[in-house]
Amino acid sequence: MNLSKKTFIITGCIAAFALGQTSVIAQANVNPANDGRAGGPRWNFSPQAIMAGLRSQLVVPDDSKWAAVSEKIFAVWDAQRATMGFGAGPRRGPRLSGDDAFGPDRRAEAALQIAVKENVSDAGLKAVLSEVQSTVRGQQRARRQAYAKAQDDLRLLLNARQEAQLTLAGVLQ
Repeated sequence: MNLSKKTFIITGCIAAFALGQTSVIAQANVNPANDGRAGGPRWNFSPQAIMAGLRSQLVVPDDSKWAAVSEKIFAVWDAQRATMGFGAGPRRGPRLSGDDAFGPDRRAEAALQIAVKENVSDAGLKAVLSEVQSTVRGQQRARRQAYAKAQDDLRLLLNARQEAQLTLAGVLQ
């Protein structure tokens, strides 16, 4: 056998071993109560379990303080999800025409879609595209600012050790 065949066989064996180990590891975390349902096994991730773990790490015995801290943690997570841009990709399915079909944040996008559909000149398309890009940048900037404010609001309730633990847990940056 030549060197390329040996390399190919070794790489294939390593890949098969790695994929086999991943499925075994993944199966260890399956919630048995959900086996057999359509769509396959479900993972057992719950916000309550995550919050209980965070509460024990942060050592917050007072329920009223924990209620305030947990509310701010959820606010940070919501703001973080908003900055990730889910749903910002291409949209599928039929779209209605007119500004109301796009909502107040999508008017520039609606104008761009109309410009493309009506074969507007390159200069006209560039102008509309520039407006869409400016609008998107403004929305992204606002979301990042909201995320930073949510983190700052949470930090006001924490001591240094708690802030460090939430940073290690990925809640704070």
